[in-house]
Amino acid sequence: MKFILKLLLFIIIGLVALVLLFASIGENSRDSKNPPSINWSNYAPYKKIGIEESIKEKSCQGLQRAFDATDRTKTSQAKIDMFDYLDWHLNKFGCYK
Repeated sequence: MKFILKLLLFIIIGLVALVLLFASIGENSRDSKNPPSINWSNYAPYKKIGIEESIKEKSCQGLQRAFDATDRTKTSQAKIDMFDYLDWHLNKFGCYK
């Protein structure tokens, strides 16, 4: 009897873990109606101005240049946020088509 209860408990815990895993994977920032947030204080003012101009002009080329210029050698949350922010706009403007 104890064995069956333990087995059921492990199965339930496993199912809950799988649901949580798929829920976290299922959300894609590209599908969001709003762009990911970005803390502009981590960047030089000229970078923000250039990116905002590219967004205003819906310039795929300008956004791609900013994406390519982001330093990939250092991993930090600020870099990830910038990639997500630029990727969201590139996708929104149809630059990947």
